[in-house]
Amino acid sequence: MIKYKITGLEFPATHRHIAKSFNAILEEPEKAPHWLTKGITYLIPKSGESREVRNYRPITCLTTMYKTLTGIIATRMSHIWKSRAYYQQSKTDVTLEVKVARIN
Repeated sequence: MIKYKITGLEFPATHRHIAKSFNAILEEPEKAPHWLTKGITYLIPKSGESREVRNYRPITCLTTMYKTLTGIIATRMSHIWKSRAYYQQSKTDVTLEVKVARIN
């Protein structure tokens, strides 16, 4: 069972349902709910004149469920890349890092 760092709690009742939903989305991506990939974009000012558009950078905030799903996909893909020699050990500057807030 996964324990989350923030609370230290386990959620066995929800994990089963979330895993089932994620697997369904992976099998038929077109049936993913619209809210999953919907985000809010904010313009964050850079240094300089705030009246000029070029002095802003867009940041899009996505849902936690989307971040969790893409993290799972990235982890699975990294295992495949490493096992099929797509990953080169000599390129130490290129790594795939997935941040997951959990304790195994």
